[in-house]
Amino acid sequence: MDFLLQPVSSALAALPKPAALPSAVFERWAPGATPLSTAPPVVAVLALYLVVIFTGQHLMKDRKPMSQSHPRFLQVLPMSAPPEPSCPADRTPPLPSIPTPLSDNPTEMRSLFIVHNALLSTGSGLLLAAMLEQVVPMVYRHGLFFALCNARAWTPRLEACYLINYYFKYWELADTMFLVAKKKPLKFLHVFHHANTALLCFVQLHGRASVSWVPISANLAVHVAMYYYYLMTAAGRKVWWKRYLTSLQIAQFVADLVVVNFAYVHLFGSRYAPVALPFCRECSGGEGAALFGCATGVAYLVLFIRFQRETYGKAKGRGTHLGKPGPPPAATGFLQNERPAPISAASDAELARHLVGES
Repeated sequence: MDFLLQPVSSALAALPKPAALPSAVFERWAPGATPLSTAPPVVAVLALYLVVIFTGQHLMKDRKPMSQSHPRFLQVLPMSAPPEPSCPADRTPPLPSIPTPLSDNPTEMRSLFIVHNALLSTGSGLLLAAMLEQVVPMVYRHGLFFALCNARAWTPRLEACYLINYYFKYWELADTMFLVAKKKPLKFLHVFHHANTALLCFVQLHGRASVSWVPISANLAVHVAMYYYYLMTAAGRKVWWKRYLTSLQIAQFVADLVVVNFAYVHLFGSRYAPVALPFCRECSGGEGAALFGCATGVAYLVLFIRFQRETYGKAKGRGTHLGKPGPPPAATGFLQNERPAPISAASDAELARHLVGES
């Protein structure tokens, strides 16, 4: 019956687990037993992430970007020789054929990039579906406030989804590795957002706030679209809605702050108000996790709005004048210090990686 009512959750629960680890590791949050469930290893992994990316930048300083190198399996093919001219023998003979690579695109790197984005987009979609299978019936049976604030809304299956989402955040750190390999500049928004989101998920798993399904669901929905866009551009497809991804992320942060602050007004009001407030009811969750989550949401909102204005505001200012098209825009936003280059299928994906702030 569970499989019929909750097919995605049941299928995920039935997946085989590594024999070396207990099955509970993938089903519940147990500090000290679950991988990356205590502060020291989390801090160590995030510190290692920073060391690796900045060391990688230093090592790549005098090397060619991997996006301009040729994969090992590509063979060097000779150009076809031009036809022999029917001209006097004293005319200069044609130049000999010159070897040229089969492709200027990094096929191996692009293939890895395509697989990375395809798995993250698909995985985010499956995880979102599994969460909605839990949340929608809960809201229908008990109401929205129950799903946002009641401690029983933190169910074992939702906790398993939160745990998988948490591990996704460490996988997404590989986004930065692709930028380092391609010698792209690392902006503060990108590095801060990737590292801090992993830390945020760690804190919220400890806080056990029932409202957690709201920001996690919104983030997964955005990542389905975002990584699908990266997948399409890496495959050489043009997607017309890329500039709207940043707007979608900003809308996500606004919605998160509205719903989460509603829950936390009840949390703090019911615990610390000097008199009983008629509009405040008890709400579950850790207080430190609540404050950290709200501060993070505000920081993300400010940074993404600033990024959107710097990126698309400048591009809009280079529009037409008296019906005449203006000059072609140079790279802006995350690429504002780079010289503009022709856009190919591969470089379009690289540009997208910077022009869209990842969530």
